Amino acid sequence: MNTNDKWNLIVEHFQNNQNEIENILQREWENIFSDSNIFGYSRISGEVCRQYIQIGSREREITDITIKDSINNKNLFNVELKQYNMLFDEKFEKQLFSYLKALELKIGILICNKIYIYWREYQNSESYRLEIPFEKDNSDGIEFVELFSKNNFNSQK
Repeated sequence: MNTNDKWNLIVEHFQNNQNEIENILQREWENIFSDSNIFGYSRISGEVCRQYIQIGSREREITDITIKDSINNKNLFNVELKQYNMLFDEKFEKQLFSYLKALELKIGILICNKIYIYWREYQNSESYRLEIPFEKDNSDGIEFVELFSKNNFNSQK
């Protein structure tokens, strides 16, 4: 399966799950990131996981996905999921940014009616965003799959 086919499979998933609840999409994206034919991260090795954050004296699960490098035990990027039928809202962005800050990450992905990729530079408080519509053969979507795949991911890219 080439990268274009992988992206088109994600688009098909998006089109078929417009009204699914967030919990279902959470499991689906955990499967997508751990699918060896798409992104190729390993659940068994702890590379695809729900993130837990310590708040006060309790650990609390947050309903997003963190992708990790199992060899170096390092967080790579965070994924915040919303229902596909939800339009972008700045509250979603702020939520993602708070998780990125708590996890000390520069790269985050927000998925709702589109995919939004963020890169944060904390020294000068700048952030950059790329918006990718779920459209077949979308060159940005194809590049997203390429760059975020396990064997290709590099935060500098």
